[in-house]
Amino acid sequence: MSVSLATERSCGDTQATLADRLAVLRVAGEVEPDPGRALAWYQETPIARFGSCTADELVRLGRVADVMAFLHSIAK
Repeated sequence: MSVSLATERSCGDTQATLADRLAVLRVAGEVEPDPGRALAWYQETPIARFGSCTADELVRLGRVADVMAFLHSIAK
């Protein structure tokens, strides 16, 4: 998957903790019970609400709470 330079700049690439990633994936698993699809969503699916960054990119930016709130909002 290629990422444009503009997306790379806006979505960043800081180090997220493993605990943060696992926490988001656990909640994603409540929305999408298939682990492979939940992981694919986390890594590859742009979220329009957040400037088309993926959940992985947002977590790297330290926006774990935003991703969790998003997941909780769509789980209802």
